[in-house]
Amino acid sequence: MVFVVNDLLNLTEAEERDIQTYEENLDLRNLLFELAAAFRDEALRRDLSISIQDDSAVPHLVRCDPAGLRQAISNLLENGVQSSNGGQITIGLQHIETTQAHSVIRISVNDSGR
Repeated sequence: MVFVVNDLLNLTEAEERDIQTYEENLDLRNLLFELAAAFRDEALRRDLSISIQDDSAVPHLVRCDPAGLRQAISNLLENGVQSSNGGQITIGLQHIETTQAHSVIRISVNDSGR
C-alpha cells in the first residue's frame, strides 16, 4: 500500500514540476549497486541472486532525475523479487549511442519470475 501511495504522490508532483529543474549528475553504477544491495537480503530469502551486467562504454556520470530513476528501478526490482522463487535477477546497463548532446543508455531488469 505504501508503494501505491508513493507512486500517486510522485505522479502528482510530476504534473506540478518542471522536469528540467530536477536533473542532476548521477553516478549510475553506484545507484545500481546501492539498489541491488538494498534488495539482496530479501532476494536471498527467496533463493535469488542479483547481478549487474555492466557496459564499460556507459559514462560514469549521467544527467537525469535521480529520484525518478531510483523509484523506477526499485519498482522493477521489487516486482522481480516478489514474483520469483529461485533463480536470477539481472540488472543490465548498456550504451546504445552517443550524439553531441546526449547518450542513450538502456537499463533493464530481467527476472526468472512469472
